[in-house]
Amino acid sequence: MGPKTVSSSSFAFFSLGFSLVTSRTPAAIHRRSTARASIGDRLRPSIPTNSSALIAIIADEDTVTGFLLAGVGNVDLRKKTNYLIVDNKTTVKQIEDAFKEFTTREDIAIVLISQYVANMIRFLVDSYNRPVPAILEIPSKDHPYDPAHDSVLSRVKYLFSAESVASDRR
Repeated sequence: MGPKTVSSSSFAFFSLGFSLVTSRTPAAIHRRSTARASIGDRLRPSIPTNSSALIAIIADEDTVTGFLLAGVGNVDLRKKTNYLIVDNKTTVKQIEDAFKEFTTREDIAIVLISQYVANMIRFLVDSYNRPVPAILEIPSKDHPYDPAHDSVLSRVKYLFSAESVASDRR
C-alpha cells in the first residue's frame, strides 16, 4: 500500500472549515456565537424564574443518584445543592438542618424524603404544616414503605374522618 492521498473535495472541505475557524472578523464571530446560542438554548435547561421551582431530595445515595440522573439536581451560584445524601456517617443534625433549609427556600416546591430518613426526624416532619413546599415520603431500596408512618397519609385519614363526623351531624 502506498501513501494515502487526499481528494480535492476533501481538501476543499477541510480548507473551508479551517477558514471558518480561523476567520476572526466581528461578523464571523457574531454569526458563530448566535448559531451556538440558538443550539445551546434548545439543549440547556432553563434558568429558574419566579414561576419555576425545584424538587429537593433527602435520601440514600442510590435514590438521590436516580433523581439526579433524571435531571432533578441543581447547584446554585452559592454552591448550594437541592439534595442531601444520607449514609451511615450523616448525623441527625445534618438531616434536620437540610430539612429546615429545604422547607424555607423559596425556589423549592417539593421535598422528597426517604421514609426511613423521615423517621429519624419524625417530630420535624409531623410538625411541618405549610402546603409549599410539599413533603412527600418515598420508599428506598433497602427500606420498604410503611403507610402507618407516612405523615401525609395520616393527615388525609384525619381529614376524611373529620369530614365523616361532620357529615353525620347534619
